[in-house]
Amino acid sequence: MINKYSLLISPAEVESAIMGCDAVAEVAAVPTPDPITGAHICCFVVLKQNTCCDQIEAIVKQKSMRG
Repeated sequence: MINKYSLLISPAEVESAIMGCDAVAEVAAVPTPDPITGAHICCFVVLKQNTCCDQIEAIVKQKSMRG
């Protein structure tokens, strides 16, 4: 779990949202320490060959606003 502003966020949930982009082959979400928020969410993304994914940030924001 990633603790951001005392909110527990599942890395799998973040990864699932990013996998919503058809261009994504693999993704891993991990916490990085932050003295103010507790943690930042850092995502490592591997794209499929010959693709680009400009909409990853929009996909994640859209999914997070629903929950």
